[in-house]
Amino acid sequence: MSTMQHSAPPQWFGTTLAAHGFDARDFELERDPEPDLSAALGLQDSLMLVRRRSTGAVRFYLGASWLTAVSCDLAAGEFGRA
Repeated sequence: MSTMQHSAPPQWFGTTLAAHGFDARDFELERDPEPDLSAALGLQDSLMLVRRRSTGAVRFYLGASWLTAVSCDLAAGEFGRA
């Protein structure tokens, strides 16, 4: 079983969140939350989990373009309203 490593968003991610009207303190990032699953699926890149604490919204992203995908999801309301 994997050990969960939650972390507050880094400053550059906080800037992205703020640009969409969100408070970075309301979000958590978790890199490769299920390394055994990633290995079993043969993923070359690790998964990135983004969680909004106040709503419980969780999304998984894969690969180097995850920040672009998160930005699109923020704009589309996938994490709720700012």
